[in-house]
Amino acid sequence: HKLSGCPGSPAVSMRLPGTPSSVGMLAGRLSRLARGPTLTVGLLSGATVWGPRQVTPGTTAGQLADLLGRPMGCPGVDLMRGTAQLAAGADVSAFDDGERLLARYHPLIPFDHSFVEELCEYGQQELVGMLPGTLLKPSAVRVPGAEVLRAEFLGESVDYPYPEIFLLRLRPSDDSKLLDDVGAALGGARIELSRDVAWELMGARAVVKELPDEGRVVEVHVTAAADLFSLEEAVEWAPPDPVQVMTERHRKKRAFEGISS
Repeated sequence: HKLSGCPGSPAVSMRLPGTPSSVGMLAGRLSRLARGPTLTVGLLSGATVWGPRQVTPGTTAGQLADLLGRPMGCPGVDLMRGTAQLAAGADVSAFDDGERLLARYHPLIPFDHSFVEELCEYGQQELVGMLPGTLLKPSAVRVPGAEVLRAEFLGESVDYPYPEIFLLRLRPSDDSKLLDDVGAALGGARIELSRDVAWELMGARAVVKELPDEGRVVEVHVTAAADLFSLEEAVEWAPPDPVQVMTERHRKKRAFEGISS
């Protein structure tokens, strides 16, 4: 600054003490705020997991935590500034240049291998071509002297030559002998896909039931030496594929085959 005295007198210069250095410090501070501070993230052990790197203005603790590498199965990580945990929305770009933050990782989620276990167990089962609980079209089953209301595949047994087990729900005629002699009453009963493709049914036991919608019916366990793969065209309804059911059930878990979601 120059101070002028009387006209014609020499100019007098006066410098304010400390002014240039104060201005320089302020300028440097503003410059760092404009570009963001350089931060480091480490562990209690002293190891560094991120940085030192510059963060952009407006960077939050949550955004910085997302940049950190995590072990497989780790659901998340918190950032600490000293002994205080930072909120996800805390602005880390306002911290001092050169600060070191602490990463605190969440406990690992236990790996879940039950899907593979169930899949291996299912794979050991013998493929029979039809799932238990499959319903056949009633029109595909012929029982003399009775109306077929329901035909359900129950599974396979080791009894040959008639290993396939079915449960028939029948409405017998008035002169039916189902309750007296199941074997005789089922004479001529069969699963029939066509005139040339049919399988004889052998009766085992019969039970009389009173059902609200169907009235008095007879349920009969029968066996047959049927080709289950050929019976696909006679299927009215089939239960869901067990593998798809298992996959969907395990897909909804937090950890699927060791990979946390």
